[in-house]
Amino acid sequence: MLKNYNNKTKGNKKRKKKLKNKINNKAFNNRKCTFNFCVFIILIIENIILILICITKNHKTIKNIINVLTKKNTSPLNSTSEYNLESHYFSRSQSLDKGLPFINLCRQGNLKNNISFFKNISNPKISAVVPVYNCEHTLKGAIRSIQNQDMLDIEIILINDKSNQKTMELIEELKIEDPRIKVINNDKRRGQFYSRNIGALISKGEYIVNLDSDDFYLDFDVFNTLYYAIKQGDFDILAHKMIEAYSFTDRFYMKRHRFNNRAHNLEIFQPNLSCYVISTNGQWTINDLNIWGKLYKASIYKSAVNILGEERYSYFDTWAEDYLMLFLLCNMASSFKFIRKYGLFHKVSSSSNSNKVLGGERLFGELFFAEIIFDFGKSQCKHLSVEKFIGLSGAYKKANEENKKHFLRIYNKIMGANDINEKYKYTLKNIFLNYKEFNNSIYG
Repeated sequence: MLKNYNNKTKGNKKRKKKLKNKINNKAFNNRKCTFNFCVFIILIIENIILILICITKNHKTIKNIINVLTKKNTSPLNSTSEYNLESHYFSRSQSLDKGLPFINLCRQGNLKNNISFFKNISNPKISAVVPVYNCEHTLKGAIRSIQNQDMLDIEIILINDKSNQKTMELIEELKIEDPRIKVINNDKRRGQFYSRNIGALISKGEYIVNLDSDDFYLDFDVFNTLYYAIKQGDFDILAHKMIEAYSFTDRFYMKRHRFNNRAHNLEIFQPNLSCYVISTNGQWTINDLNIWGKLYKASIYKSAVNILGEERYSYFDTWAEDYLMLFLLCNMASSFKFIRKYGLFHKVSSSSNSNKVLGGERLFGELFFAEIIFDFGKSQCKHLSVEKFIGLSGAYKKANEENKKHFLRIYNKIMGANDINEKYKYTLKNIFLNYKEFNNSIYG
């Protein structure tokens, strides 16, 4: 009986010990769950604090993200009265003081923020067209000056004109980081004129700007300022001031700058539309004939390209191709606006086509330009093109075979036109009578 009692006592002790262990394990598990829950709550609180800090420090960025994702712009769309244009106009020295830090930011390849890279823009306000050829040292900075604009709903069109490997790699890098960038690869080396025109035709923006691959916009607000200024009067073309120099080292205190204290100095290709001034006797006084430094209504630009025709712009890439395109644009436009905003730094190249002497290539460009003005210009412009042609006639004797054929073609057009003053025809006959080879081509 004592044995049974001892066995029973041992059994009770084992059951109590087992029960105690069970209770202890349960308590431990409860404590573990409580600890995990506390850790979870702490992590949530930390995340909330971080979010609050971000909102506090970067409330504008958060607001911009929300606006981009909901297709809202950070600025009013069409209410130009809400955009004070005068507050964005500065003197040349003030523009330099403001522009240098921005240019340095872009030249270093830095971005103001990555806000614009969240999505593609289906209906951009402005399309920036940039021909690209072997410019790996300057391209990134130029594109950064577009990406760093306050206006987000833009597109950037890069036309790769058979560039070298380093430039192509940079183009691909830029395209991957920013969905607003589109790339066109030319099948062969075609030049800036062709590239700009192709870029304009595929653009989706309401307006078009042209930028060379070594140029820079001068501030964050350039696109917004141009857009609201052109919208105020629904203008077809808007021009702005620019600063030009051969390098960044001279602080831009030299060389050339356009539109200095002149509000409307582009005149004549169309009445009441300032384009540029031309004097008589074939001497042209040029006042900003460049295709860059302006904002164009896209519909006007595309129409001008289509009227010119691919056959012409496919083989023409020589002196004054931008002057030629500006003539067509101005000839089609019905309204023009100039603003006092310094918007662009243009790097002047000593190898530019416009700096070439009147040799074979530049002579071809001059002749082509005169012919286009004759073909598409109004009656006043036709007479101006004839004056230009007369001024070039002295170069016939030393011209190459291609340019001599060009002389002959323009001569025949002028002599066969009914709306050309007879005095011009008489002058041309007397000039070319001295060239036996020319007369043999006409009369056989």
